[in-house]
Amino acid sequence: MTGRNQSGVTLVEILAVIAVLGIVSVPLFAAFTDAYQRTIQQGNETQLLHYAASLMEELKTRADPSSADGETGECRDGACRPAPHPSDDVPTYEVDVSTYNGNAHLYEIAVQVFPAATDARRLPVRLVTVVRR
Repeated sequence: MTGRNQSGVTLVEILAVIAVLGIVSVPLFAAFTDAYQRTIQQGNETQLLHYAASLMEELKTRADPSSADGETGECRDGACRPAPHPSDDVPTYEVDVSTYNGNAHLYEIAVQVFPAATDARRLPVRLVTVVRR
């Protein structure tokens, strides 16, 4: 009997390739999932920074920044508005205005924006600046 020259792939080889692909794909899927979650988290942090920056700019243009001292409110629809009892399901903010180093013409304005209470994993964002009046 002469040996035949057979070409092709055996079932064992196909199963080995499937097993190797399965082992390699698990860390890849985990990396993609982690990257997706970080992207969402960074987007949320960017939104909080946007709220804080826009509120800070609005406060800097006020004739008397100290009038905003102790102000609280909520942020929704791209803007922050004063609210005596902010809702827990939206980001909230607090404003602290004080004289800077005892100088009556300099105000330190601190804006802190907190994530919604339903998202406890996120950290608040705090911006501080000094303005002259």
